[in-house]
Amino acid sequence: MRGCCGLLAMLLVLGAVPAAWAEEPTQPEQLKKMYDDALVQLKQAQDRRNELAVENEKLVARVGELDKSLASMRAQLEEMRSQASVWAERTYFLRSHYVAWRQFIQARPEWMARWELFLELPPFAAGAAADLLAVTSPPSPVKPPEAASTAPTTSTAPAVPATSPSPG
Repeated sequence: MRGCCGLLAMLLVLGAVPAAWAEEPTQPEQLKKMYDDALVQLKQAQDRRNELAVENEKLVARVGELDKSLASMRAQLEEMRSQASVWAERTYFLRSHYVAWRQFIQARPEWMARWELFLELPPFAAGAAADLLAVTSPPSPVKPPEAASTAPTTSTAPAVPATSPSPG
């Protein structure tokens, strides 16, 4: 490094020497001053280069931190998208079941009236909901098996006259 500085200083001095040959011979004091000026400029350039290297290291460290932060944010974003997808599926499921429930309950006016009354009650009212919801079985289109066996039988077949055995 020091060799580069010396070489640079020599080139500056030699570059200035031919111009000086055309004029007056340069004094050693002038050459010393030019040499010192070149050394000062070289020192300033090295200082600036070192400052830039330190700043570059800081920026590289900051870029590393930002990369980690970006990766973290992307992971959070992906997790949020996944949760949003799950919630969208769940809310669709609940909305579709609610629509089906409304259609079901509207087809049964007695049940709908009881349901609306239930919704008007305060939550967990002592015994009020139990009294309201004491379920009486709705009329069934099919008779239960025990009811069918105890019911009187009526035949729809035509009555056959009783015949007596013919003497023969």
